Amino acid sequence: MFQRELTNPQKFRNAVYNIFMKRTSTYVTSLILAGFVGMNVMNRTVDGIWASRNAGKTFEDIHKTFPHLEPEDDD
Repeated sequence: MFQRELTNPQKFRNAVYNIFMKRTSTYVTSLILAGFVGMNVMNRTVDGIWASRNAGKTFEDIHKTFPHLEPEDDD
C-alpha cells in the first residue's frame, strides 16, 4: 500500500548487488579483479614507503660514488 522511497545508500547497495553479486560468475570475477587491484595498490604503496624511508641507502643511489676501476690484464 505505502511504498517507501529508497535512500541513496540503499539505492547504491541495490545497484552493487544487481551488478556484481546477483550471479555467481560476476561475483567471482569481481572478487578476482578486486584482488589483483588490491594487490597492485598495496605493492606500490609499500614500495613507495620503503623507497622513501631508504632514500640514499640503496645500491642504485650510491653506485655512482664508487671509483671506476679499469679491468686488470692477467698477461
